[in-house]
Amino acid sequence: MTLLEVVLAIATVALLASTVLGAVTYMHQVEIRQTHQLATAELANRMMLQYLDDKSAMPSPITPLEYGAHRYRWSLSESPVGFEAIEVQDNTPAQSGRTPRNAIPPERRYKLVTVRVWLSEESGGSLQATEGVVQAQIGRLIDLLAFRNPDSAENLLKQPGGMQQLLEAIGAGPMQQLQQGGRGPSQPTGQPTGQPTGRGGGR
Repeated sequence: MTLLEVVLAIATVALLASTVLGAVTYMHQVEIRQTHQLATAELANRMMLQYLDDKSAMPSPITPLEYGAHRYRWSLSESPVGFEAIEVQDNTPAQSGRTPRNAIPPERRYKLVTVRVWLSEESGGSLQATEGVVQAQIGRLIDLLAFRNPDSAENLLKQPGGMQQLLEAIGAGPMQQLQQGGRGPSQPTGQPTGQPTGRGGGR
């Protein structure tokens, strides 16, 4: 074997080793990115469920979330939803003091909640959810009058201002009833209560 053949053999082995090492490194990086992608999706789903159950118990968005050995940041946004509903004529006489269900403005009753989770700067990500950072986003259309389970309704009523929020979603009719305190019809003016209404007897 000549010196040229030895050099050629060494170069071939080095090239093969470099190719195999590059492939292994790429597969390892893909696996890590997929692990982060799965973690962000899992955390986003958890935060959405926590919001639906009791949003007052959600952690601070300043504190990163821990998932295994890595940390992730998250954000939540709420936005009103506007759409045109199909109007159906209802000939049924409306009951006094009640607001029809279809008369509630959609921007009061519905809202879009969006949760985004991304890799924190402490784990190789960034402080903000920028392009190129592993992240997951979940959006859900929420009806304030349709509770996910009985616990959600109970938690909402226990929250400070929860009843106010529910009444504002329902509309002004129940709010006015609550402010009136359930009083019945007022007494006629000019007619004292408990006094006889007939005329006195003649002579």
